[in-house]
Amino acid sequence: MDSYKLKKIINNNWFWLATILIFTFILYFPTFQFEILNYDDDRLIVNNELIQEISFRNLKLSFADYYDNIYQPFVLMSWAFDYAIDGLNPRVFHIHNLVIHLINICLVFFFIQLLFSDKRISIITSFLFAVHSMHIESVAWISERKDLLYAMYFLLSLIMYIKYVKSSQIRFYVFSLVLFLFSLFSKGLAVALAPTIVAIDFFLKRKIFSKKVIIEKIPFLIFAIFFSIVGSFGFNNLSKAADFSLFGKLLSTGYVFFHYFIKMFIPYGLSAYHPYPSEIESSYPSIFYLLSFLSILIIITLIILSKKSRRLAFGAIFFGINIFIALRISQITSVGFIMADRYAYVSSIGIFILISVFFIFLIKKIPNLKIPVFSLLIAFMIINIWISSQHIFVWENSISIWDSIIEKYPDRSWPYSKRGLAKADYGDYEGAIYDFSSAVIIKPDFYKIYYNRAETYRKLKMWDLAIHDYSKIIYDNSDCAKAYAFRGIAYEKSDMYKKALNDFNKAIKIEPESSMLYLQRAMLKTKKGYYNSAIQDYNIALAIQPDLKIAKNQKYMVLEIIKRNYLRTNTLVQN
Repeated sequence: MDSYKLKKIINNNWFWLATILIFTFILYFPTFQFEILNYDDDRLIVNNELIQEISFRNLKLSFADYYDNIYQPFVLMSWAFDYAIDGLNPRVFHIHNLVIHLINICLVFFFIQLLFSDKRISIITSFLFAVHSMHIESVAWISERKDLLYAMYFLLSLIMYIKYVKSSQIRFYVFSLVLFLFSLFSKGLAVALAPTIVAIDFFLKRKIFSKKVIIEKIPFLIFAIFFSIVGSFGFNNLSKAADFSLFGKLLSTGYVFFHYFIKMFIPYGLSAYHPYPSEIESSYPSIFYLLSFLSILIIITLIILSKKSRRLAFGAIFFGINIFIALRISQITSVGFIMADRYAYVSSIGIFILISVFFIFLIKKIPNLKIPVFSLLIAFMIINIWISSQHIFVWENSISIWDSIIEKYPDRSWPYSKRGLAKADYGDYEGAIYDFSSAVIIKPDFYKIYYNRAETYRKLKMWDLAIHDYSKIIYDNSDCAKAYAFRGIAYEKSDMYKKALNDFNKAIKIEPESSMLYLQRAMLKTKKGYYNSAIQDYNIALAIQPDLKIAKNQKYMVLEIIKRNYLRTNTLVQN
């Protein structure tokens, strides 16, 4: 191949885009063997009836209501599509995730090329977007399909908006608005698009405060406000992990902003879970003040640099808009984590623009440094690929994910409890008990941990220990019918029938409409020979749930016993 043809290939956009896509595919290929996790996947996918059938009813429910306190109908539809292909086969879900990520890489490339008309910025930005380790969570975790989906429509909407601005063709404006709506149907973070298109107006030197430009923004603003309200109703149902004052919110914003910004350059402390610092329960940790101060310095520096370059300004504004809206939403939801790597999926594009523009600026202004600067950029990319290739296996299964979190946060009970559940699912009951016991030591007042450990003891037929944990649950929560019922079973297995019957009676008093509780009590009575009383319980169970086959069968068996006993008694009398 001669030098002319080689140069022609290198200058071809499709060559670079194809190269980036191949690197990305190789990086994420291991996810095709990854499992469904017990970290949200179980709740959002495995136990989600809305995705188990593509029907008008499920489609209507997806759009008409929240699922898991989040309004995400397009995400539910995409999972339903995966389920229709091969049920709960995780490979299908992971392939779908990667396909959307590959599409998003292409969209980032074309978005930057359309906006900047600079192939170098497009290549560097899209490559960093493709392989950066902060994005592993969004791609390797099935539950985070919403990040990928909202980003796809978000980027498509921005591309259509730029086309509209450059061509003045109204069809591109309509496409942009519709795609914005699709993005909102995927994730609430899409509301950031409304101010982001204002940043595009700034970069393209439009008169932002002109009547025409303001009127253009009104439909986008209406959609953003409406979906913010829709999202807030779902958020109100979430439990709050921390209730900050205004000053506390500002401090936490500064703390988290610093981490997001620096992690774009130095991917440290990657984790599927970033809890609030334990010290925050009594006062704001000193690190909050320090990192908030450093965040202010970073913002001031970005403002100064932005005055020298409109490209730098756009990158900084893009990152700022998207990350601050993510921070605000995370403060509202506040369900136990202070930040999440996935929130950087779209906002990181702004930082990658900054990196690209900065490297290109250095090469242009200081030609003698071209090789060292280029080498530094390549090294930065290689380091990111290596970190990503290691971090991706954190998401391999439910054990690996919690191993990683426990390694970083060994003083938190929740990860131990979740890993215990995962070990129990894999049949490692002794390992599960160890993790539940570790969780209890850290948080002795969390009754769900006792329930999980009691269930594991029950599977191992360690009835005394199971009874102890069920008793602890009942002591802390005397209205827990399930705890009474399971302790009743444990008492029955330990031949303590009176205590077992007493627990079933208490459970039924709490939940008198539970057919299974009447069934359990009836089976205990059958075992002890209280046949007439057992028949009464079987009848009640069947009245509540007429299709309960086990109750029908047991009732028939007891009636046969009563019949045989009656015949035997009559025979003896006659003789």
